Order: sequence, then structure tokens, then C-alpha cells
Amino acid sequence: MLQKQAAKSVEVKEKINEKKIPKRYLLTTLREGGYYEPLTDQEFEQFKIDNPDVAKYFLVGVNGEDIAPVSSIVIP
Repeated sequence: MLQKQAAKSVEVKEKINEKKIPKRYLLTTLREGGYYEPLTDQEFEQFKIDNPDVAKYFLVGVNGEDIAPVSSIVIP
């Protein structure tokens, strides 16, 4: 019985919470042909002007780190 408890505790430790794994996001736009394609640099510059509060979550600093990580969003 002791071995079963030890095996269960090992199984619990091996599970990874996938919600905590950092992910990268890519902005896409729906094109006239009915398919999605990543925004061009020009479109992203316009997006940053039109939506500065949202665009900051897609910006990356010099070190490759997110300027404003999505995890910094406060959810009420």
C-alpha cells in the first residue's frame, strides 16, 4: 500500500499545468480570399497607432522579452 501512495505522489508531480506554459501569439488578418495571414509590418504599425493598449502585448524588447506580458493583465 505504501508503494501505491508513493506512485500516486510521483504521478501528481509529473503533471504540468499547460496554462502556465508561456505562449507566443501572432496577429493575423482575414484576407479577401477567405484565408488568414500574418499582419505585414505596415499593417502592424497602423494597428499600433489604432490600438496602443492592445499592441503593447505584442511588442518585444531588445533582450527578446515581452514589454508587457499577457500575464500582467488584471482580470476582475
